[in-house]
Amino acid sequence: MTSEIVGREEVLAAVAAFGGHWGGFVWNPTLREKPCSCWVKVGGGAKSLGLTATNFLKHWVIVYVHDGRVSEILMSERYVDS
Repeated sequence: MTSEIVGREEVLAAVAAFGGHWGGFVWNPTLREKPCSCWVKVGGGAKSLGLTATNFLKHWVIVYVHDGRVSEILMSERYVDS
């Protein structure tokens, strides 16, 4: 199994090919004041629920990406803005 470092441009091109959605996740939503460079999924369904205050108490999965690689995975029972 080989591992390749993928640059930011390649990640953005791949995301554009999926229309900003992948496996129910949404790419790069604005959390707080700026985009998060992450994949976000809200709720337990096949597709993410809206990223709104209404859904803050639902399950959240946030996959942070840095330099084309997963840098952190956060799974939370509800969204907490820290």
